[in-house]
Amino acid sequence: MNEKTTQRFVKELKNLQKACMHPNIIGFYGIGDFIIWILQLQLANNGDLREYLKINSSKLEWTDKLRMAREILDGLK
Repeated sequence: MNEKTTQRFVKELKNLQKACMHPNIIGFYGIGDFIIWILQLQLANNGDLREYLKINSSKLEWTDKLRMAREILDGLK
């Protein structure tokens, strides 16, 4: 891993460490340095948010979309 990638990886880890205790953020379990760096996160059973919205956006009520947006913003605080 080059220096720029390492810096981005460390920055992401610091962000995860700050946010991982929030219920609206996927859990962060740890990292491992094997042949490559591995980031271990909680399993998202329904896939990532982008895929979920791609499939379900037209089925969601606006109240649900607004609630989800508030939860996302709350998780980013």
